[in-house]
Amino acid sequence: MQRQRQKLLPVEYFMVTFTLPAQLRALAWQHQRQVYDLLFRTAADTLKQFGANDKKLDADLGMTGVLHTHSRRLDYHPHIHFVVPGGGINTRRKEWRKLTGHYLFNGKNLAMVFRARLLRALDEQGLLSLSLKTRLPKEWVVNCKRVGKGLPALEYLSRYLYRGVISDNNILASKQGKVTFSYLNSETGKKETRTLPGEDFLWLVLKHVLPRRFRRLRDYGFLHSNAKKQLSLVQLVFTRHGQSSRTRDSSAIQMQALRRSDEAHCVQLPETDLSCHSNKYRHSQTGRRCKLSQTDMTYPRLP
Repeated sequence: MQRQRQKLLPVEYFMVTFTLPAQLRALAWQHQRQVYDLLFRTAADTLKQFGANDKKLDADLGMTGVLHTHSRRLDYHPHIHFVVPGGGINTRRKEWRKLTGHYLFNGKNLAMVFRARLLRALDEQGLLSLSLKTRLPKEWVVNCKRVGKGLPALEYLSRYLYRGVISDNNILASKQGKVTFSYLNSETGKKETRTLPGEDFLWLVLKHVLPRRFRRLRDYGFLHSNAKKQLSLVQLVFTRHGQSSRTRDSSAIQMQALRRSDEAHCVQLPETDLSCHSNKYRHSQTGRRCKLSQTDMTYPRLP
């Protein structure tokens, strides 16, 4: 949670869920590492494609994906939740593109592209038999919904996404060799209970143990660990200009350089200064520490 707080942006957040159809769950169970990796890759590529092709957005998205293998009843049900900030970086124009409105992408369109990408990837890996192809549904499920803005949205998502398979509070009883646990029925919104023999309950939980050293949480785009500088520059833009009319009224925020200026004889700030939002520089002729005035400053430029 603390790691995600450090990447927080003051924008709308969306949760996009990619679900593996029931016909592919047996295949996923037999080839967990391969199928889970393909699930991550194809789902992330689908979101990247939609972000780049959207005429209004036209940006490289940042996102965090979390793999879940269980349903609320603890049945085997592989799916990935992606947390997506409402905006992205247009590298061609060197600007931040802010998403307008409370809508990201159409779930049905995402599902069609995701289906085609995943089936092609499974076929290339030799995992998809002809008989299995004929049994697959034509319509898959991808859910895309808005979850709020800023820290409250992140806290809501953390309670839902980063929890374990089952909490101790949900285990109601363990008597006479049977275990009873509670779960929330997503259709009715009511709590229900399920009772299983102890060995069946243990097997149900063990089904969700991931392959050794498999990463169930992955970052992409400007939220990736290799893009810390880009993320710092985006956060700097929001910090310096979050209350200005330019930020509120424009969906595209220019990210030009805190660049070298012949008039001011200043040098570009080092990355460490940028990350802590410093506006100081050292004069190239006198060597004195100076401050940039508001007129000297423009938006930070992407590397």
